[in-house]
Amino acid sequence: MALTRNAYGKGRVRIMRVARGERQAVRELSVRVMLEGGFERAYTHGDNRQVVATDTIKNIVNIVAREQIDAAAEPFGVALVERFLQRYPQIERVSVLSHETGWRRMTVDGQPHPHSFLLDGNGQP
Repeated sequence: MALTRNAYGKGRVRIMRVARGERQAVRELSVRVMLEGGFERAYTHGDNRQVVATDTIKNIVNIVAREQIDAAAEPFGVALVERFLQRYPQIERVSVLSHETGWRRMTVDGQPHPHSFLLDGNGQP
C-alpha cells in the first residue's frame, strides 16, 4: 500500500510573555505546529533521519518566541513557518495554529493593580 499523505507535529506549546516594568503586561499563546514533507521513509522503512523531533519543534517555537518577543500572533506564526522552511529542506509545508489566552488586570481597592492578573473568562481575544 502506498503512503498518500503524512503529517505530524507538536501541539500545546505554551508561551507566556510578561513585559516587566512599573506596569506589567501579560500575554499567553498556545501554539500547534504541523509539518508535511519528505518523511515517507519514517513510515515505510523505519528511517527517522529526516524527521524533526517533536522536542525540537517545541524548542524552535520557544526560540522564535524569544526572538519575536513583541510580535503579534500572526507575524509570530509567519516567523515560525519561515524558520522551519529555511532550516529543514525536507519540509514542504508548515501549518501553525495559535490560540491566545486572555488575561485581565486585577482590581485591588478599586484600582487596577500594576502586576496582578486574572484569567479572562472567555480565554480568547
